[in-house]
Amino acid sequence: MHSLEQRLQNYCQALSPKERLISILILSGAFAVASLCITINAFYNINKPVGDSMKIEHIKQLPLQTSDSIKSLNLNVYDRR
Repeated sequence: MHSLEQRLQNYCQALSPKERLISILILSGAFAVASLCITINAFYNINKPVGDSMKIEHIKQLPLQTSDSIKSLNLNVYDRR
Protein backbone atom coordinates (compact mmCIF):
# COMPACT_ATOMS: atom_id res chain seq x y z
CA MET A 1 0.00 0.00 0.00
CA HIS A 2 2.85 2.35 0.80
CA SER A 3 4.37 1.75 -2.63
CA LEU A 4 1.10 2.80 -4.29
CA GLU A 5 1.11 6.05 -2.34
CA GLN A 6 4.76 6.65 -3.23
CA ARG A 7 4.13 5.96 -6.93
CA LEU A 8 1.16 8.35 -6.97
CA GLN A 9 3.24 11.06 -5.27
CA ASN A 10 6.07 10.60 -7.74
CA TYR A 11 3.62 10.76 -10.66
CA CYS A 12 2.07 13.99 -9.37
CA GLN A 13 5.46 15.60 -8.78
CA ALA A 14 6.45 14.82 -12.37
CA LEU A 15 3.48 16.79 -13.76
CA SER A 16 3.95 20.32 -14.97
CA PRO A 17 1.74 23.06 -13.44
CA LYS A 18 -0.41 23.11 -16.58
CA GLU A 19 -0.89 19.33 -16.46
CA ARG A 20 -1.78 19.55 -12.75
CA LEU A 21 -4.41 22.18 -13.49
CA ILE A 22 -5.88 20.08 -16.29
CA SER A 23 -6.03 16.97 -14.10
CA ILE A 24 -7.68 18.92 -11.25
CA LEU A 25 -10.26 20.36 -13.66
CA ILE A 26 -11.02 16.93 -15.13
CA LEU A 27 -11.44 15.31 -11.71
CA SER A 28 -13.55 18.21 -10.45
CA GLY A 29 -15.72 18.03 -13.56
CA ALA A 30 -16.21 14.28 -13.13
CA PHE A 31 -17.21 14.83 -9.49
CA ALA A 32 -19.65 17.59 -10.48
CA VAL A 33 -21.28 15.40 -13.14
CA ALA A 34 -21.64 12.51 -10.67
CA SER A 35 -23.15 14.84 -8.06
CA LEU A 36 -25.64 16.24 -10.57
CA CYS A 37 -26.66 12.75 -11.71
CA ILE A 38 -27.31 11.66 -8.12
CA THR A 39 -29.28 14.83 -7.36
CA ILE A 40 -31.39 14.59 -10.54
CA ASN A 41 -32.08 10.91 -9.86
CA ALA A 42 -33.22 11.75 -6.31
CA PHE A 43 -35.59 14.47 -7.56
CA TYR A 44 -36.92 12.15 -10.25
CA ASN A 45 -37.69 9.41 -7.71
CA ILE A 46 -39.63 11.78 -5.43
CA ASN A 47 -42.71 11.68 -7.67
CA LYS A 48 -42.76 7.90 -8.11
CA PRO A 49 -45.60 6.05 -6.40
CA VAL A 50 -44.60 4.39 -3.15
CA GLY A 51 -45.91 0.98 -4.22
CA ASP A 52 -43.42 0.69 -7.05
CA SER A 53 -40.32 0.67 -4.90
CA MET A 54 -41.38 -0.45 -1.43
CA LYS A 55 -44.41 -1.99 0.21
CA ILE A 56 -45.05 -0.91 3.78
CA GLU A 57 -47.24 -3.07 5.99
CA HIS A 58 -48.72 -2.25 9.36
CA ILE A 59 -47.36 -4.02 12.41
CA LYS A 60 -49.71 -6.71 13.65
CA GLN A 61 -50.32 -7.28 17.35
CA LEU A 62 -48.48 -10.27 18.78
CA PRO A 63 -50.42 -12.81 20.82
CA LEU A 64 -49.85 -12.27 24.54
CA GLN A 65 -49.50 -15.00 27.15
CA THR A 66 -52.60 -15.59 29.20
CA SER A 67 -50.82 -17.22 32.13
CA ASP A 68 -47.88 -16.07 34.19
CA SER A 69 -44.85 -18.02 33.03
CA ILE A 70 -42.82 -17.40 36.18
CA LYS A 71 -45.46 -18.54 38.64
CA SER A 72 -46.23 -21.61 36.54
CA LEU A 73 -42.68 -22.89 37.14
CA ASN A 74 -43.43 -23.02 40.88
CA LEU A 75 -39.77 -22.81 41.90
CA ASN A 76 -39.13 -21.58 45.40
CA VAL A 77 -35.55 -20.52 44.81
CA TYR A 78 -35.61 -17.65 47.31
CA ASP A 79 -37.12 -19.72 50.14
CA ARG A 80 -34.04 -21.99 50.38
CA ARG A 81 -31.66 -20.75 53.07
